[in-house]
Amino acid sequence: MKGNRLVLAVLLVCALGLTLSCGDSTPTGVAAAPQPQADLIGGLLGGTGLLSCSSLPYDSMTKVIGPAGGSLRVGPHSFFIPSGALSQQTTITMVLPTAQHVNVVRFKPAGLQFAKPTYLTMSYANCSLLGWLLPKHIADSPSLRPRMPGPGAVRPAADLLHEARASERAGCIPEAIERYEAAIAGAERTGERAILAEALRRLAVVRHQCNESQLARELCQRSEAVATECDNAVLAAEALNTHGAIDVQTGLLDEARRHFLQALERGGSSRELHARVEQNLGVVANIQGELDEARNRYGRSLEAYQDANDEHGCAIAYHNLGMLSADQGLLDEADQHFQKSLAIAQRSGDVHLQGLCLVNHAEVHVARQRYEEAQRNAEAALAIFDQLGAKAVKAEAYRVIGMVYRETGRPGLAESRLRSAIDLASGAEAVLSQAEASRELAILYQAMGRNQEALGFLNSAHRLFRRLDARKDLVHVGGKVAELETTYRAVVREWGQSLESSDSYTFGHCERVAQHAVAMAQQLGLDEQQQTTK
Repeated sequence: MKGNRLVLAVLLVCALGLTLSCGDSTPTGVAAAPQPQADLIGGLLGGTGLLSCSSLPYDSMTKVIGPAGGSLRVGPHSFFIPSGALSQQTTITMVLPTAQHVNVVRFKPAGLQFAKPTYLTMSYANCSLLGWLLPKHIADSPSLRPRMPGPGAVRPAADLLHEARASERAGCIPEAIERYEAAIAGAERTGERAILAEALRRLAVVRHQCNESQLARELCQRSEAVATECDNAVLAAEALNTHGAIDVQTGLLDEARRHFLQALERGGSSRELHARVEQNLGVVANIQGELDEARNRYGRSLEAYQDANDEHGCAIAYHNLGMLSADQGLLDEADQHFQKSLAIAQRSGDVHLQGLCLVNHAEVHVARQRYEEAQRNAEAALAIFDQLGAKAVKAEAYRVIGMVYRETGRPGLAESRLRSAIDLASGAEAVLSQAEASRELAILYQAMGRNQEALGFLNSAHRLFRRLDARKDLVHVGGKVAELETTYRAVVREWGQSLESSDSYTFGHCERVAQHAVAMAQQLGLDEQQQTTK
């Protein structure tokens, strides 16, 4: 069971595009891992800052496009002009130059101006693996930007909401926040309650991504209240579903289940919403070790997504089925699910989901002892999450990299990465990620013979898993705790006896001190774990 890397369905899509992260990518006090070398990722991090790609054949297209809109295509790249973007018939030429070693398109005539946003879609299939996975900043021309309304002009809330969603999918988080807030203000001014409810809910998702979980919950509550006032049961249920997803990621599983069941009750008539809530209830069951229930819910969700022709929803279901299969040791099945999910995530441009597929598939590679593949996938995922500013899942990438270093005999690097994972997860309130990283660090310390530190981190993991009622992991950690306690006590006993063996008058002194210490701890009301580790 893999914590925050299970995908919660809350109608959130992160696409390739212009990316700005929320604040610093590495929090103060967390030792950042060395940046990947440029030769590992096709020169992406080279000095020019431009993505190196193989040259494409020269191509060009010229069209006369008017107020009705139209599109142009050269090679694998396309340019879409929506209706109303041009006020008159205009001859436009799109050119794909060759021998550039970067992906470039040019437009003629110079100085093109549009009244609405236009959409340039660039293919990166001719670039390195990370080239088409990572978010990219496009060096653009001001002539392709739309003319914006002048000062004092009032823009429709629906347009602002649409633009905010596009910014969110593209990973432009500060811009998305600004536009969602503008949409909220506009909808409040005009009394458009449905738009207000949706803008509040989507802003909640973005705020949660920026580690503002309490504000996100308040926005969900406002969204539900507004939707209820305008008698829109589906929007109210969407707000409840999003609230539940935030609860899961912050370790409040009972609250999450309650919100999900309320969402089903209020908006169950919507097939798409029903599929998302089933998926999320499957995540809760998976975390709590109810694997049969999780598989049944994921399966029902996948069927509903397929019936609705929702390919992106299918990608989420395949991803979570991959996680479940990995938990059950069905590694071939996990491979297939992750590959299906990654393929859809690449087609839809969901960078966040691509990163999750990479990091989770990396853990399957660790289980198969394919450490080079595991490290390559985990570092690719880390680069994606670093660009997106996604701290909780960035912690997961550090954890898997730490596991690789541990299993390949590099304990110093392993300790650094696992401690970074714990710090990141703690800062993001990602309880499950923190628990898993603590467990892996304890296993490392046990292998290094640092038994007291190992016992401390195992107890920490045990406490965190208990908060989540993660029964499968409690069994594993509980067994490790018992095993380590036995080893640790044997070491301490032998150490004490060796000290006492030189003097018959002090024989048994260490044992008696330990008994008195435990008795005092019991009188102070400390639990069994605290009695053995303090």
